[in-house]
Amino acid sequence: MLESPVIMEKYWHPDCLSIDRMSKINVLITGSGPAALSLASLLADQANVTLVSDTLSPKDDKTWCFWDIKAAPNPDLIHHSWHQLRVIGRDGRDVISQPGEASYHCIRSATYQQYLLDKLSSCPTVSLVEARVQAIKNDGNKARIETDSDTFEADLVFQSHARPADSITYSAERIALKQHFLGWDIHCEKPVFNPKEAILMDFRVSQEFGFAFVYVLPFSPTQALVEVTYFTAELLANREMYESQIANYLLDFWGIQSGSYSIERQEFGIIPMTDGHVSGQNENPIYSIGLAGGHAKASTGYAFARIQRDSARIAESLNRGECPARDSLSPARFRFYDLLILNILKNSPDHAVVVFEALFRKNGFRAMFDFLDEKTNFAEELRIMASVPSYAAFFRSMGQTRKRLQTIILQE
Repeated sequence: MLESPVIMEKYWHPDCLSIDRMSKINVLITGSGPAALSLASLLADQANVTLVSDTLSPKDDKTWCFWDIKAAPNPDLIHHSWHQLRVIGRDGRDVISQPGEASYHCIRSATYQQYLLDKLSSCPTVSLVEARVQAIKNDGNKARIETDSDTFEADLVFQSHARPADSITYSAERIALKQHFLGWDIHCEKPVFNPKEAILMDFRVSQEFGFAFVYVLPFSPTQALVEVTYFTAELLANREMYESQIANYLLDFWGIQSGSYSIERQEFGIIPMTDGHVSGQNENPIYSIGLAGGHAKASTGYAFARIQRDSARIAESLNRGECPARDSLSPARFRFYDLLILNILKNSPDHAVVVFEALFRKNGFRAMFDFLDEKTNFAEELRIMASVPSYAAFFRSMGQTRKRLQTIILQE
């Protein structure tokens, strides 16, 4: 937890807040996902926090993965870790991590939510309210939140329940895709998996609908999360199409027949992947956070670790008596890289498979994780870009996205 400071009025910019001297601010947070819960936990010592969500019951419907162990608010929440990683190309060739090179971790959504809800419920400065938010209104230097049961007023609102409209996120001038996935937790009759190894991308799945791969996270020799993931402009026509891809993959590449396993749990999700910074309602004194704040990595959809860092950034800003920044979490050059990759994924999905496989094969998992985490320097990024087997697609992408990049820079 951050220290609990005395917040002095002189430190606050007039466009951000106007609060009484020597008082705690009143903060309202909407939603009960990782962004809302992590921020509420970090602000509990320095503000009066009200968290409003239409449900405060944990949902076992998501698996959040990350490679930075610091992203876990408590290591005990980690459901499983893998210290050997694999990427499999369309031709079946493996890219395998070196010993000690990188690790991969996952947290179940229900475990995470239960832990933080229990923690928040015992905090005297936090109120948990189960209600449906109907409107958030700017009322001068304060905000008014109307729910189906009551109305609340706060100095600051951090909302995670309402994403931007599709007409904005997927507008015609943007390069925008949807990452959509279906995952099965399966329990096999016989041991087939290696619980020490995660398969991050297996490109042997059919590419007929666009860029796709299967993701395999084994938890034991007989249990694994098997997930088919697409990066395309549109969803598949129906759920059965996702299911058949998983079933065919298990049969073709693992020899697992449909009658020899049970499906114990399913998860389905859609993550917007779009160029530029697209955020939900974001005007003084209202901030959008999490996926509603546009904080998923634009070219990969990874969000959990970025959300944890954003929560810490907001808490640290408020602790200093400053307004949190509202812009993108990604520096300009990484927004450019995301733009190039999104363009290739959208317009040359077959080449994108070759690009992703080559990036891991030629650079290794640690270097790629640092790059995706935006921790590399420019020289390292040039080496990574130079490892792509064909420069033509990147040069073509640069030309195709030149005007869009200029627009993004001017807008942001």
